[in-house]
Amino acid sequence: MLTGFTGVWNGTSTSSVNAAKVKISFDMNRDGNNLKGSYRCAPFNATCRNNIQNGWVHGQTSARGFTVSMEDSSWCTFVLDDFYPPAGDGEYTCYTNGGIADIGTFEVKGPSTQSGDIGAQNERPPS
Repeated sequence: MLTGFTGVWNGTSTSSVNAAKVKISFDMNRDGNNLKGSYRCAPFNATCRNNIQNGWVHGQTSARGFTVSMEDSSWCTFVLDDFYPPAGDGEYTCYTNGGIADIGTFEVKGPSTQSGDIGAQNERPPS
């Protein structure tokens, strides 16, 4: 369940296809059972897939995953295998033109419930 998946979550994703690693960020809001927000990608050891750096997130708090719609009409599903706020990790699959474009793993850290520990976790990757 993703009831605690709100605020800014920063981390990395790593492709299982070519080991490309990028910085990712989710800025999430909750509206009842709905999750909505934005996705950002920035280069780490590779450029973002198709050079797309922005997307829109939507999902449900009752689910283990969510969908990111990209600017180029492709989309990715992110499923959290482990989610213990303020951290989580899991797997993603990206699709384009009805086929799989990429698969891999990701890890994120979000807002801490302890004061003084939020700091750099709330910074988004550079655009």
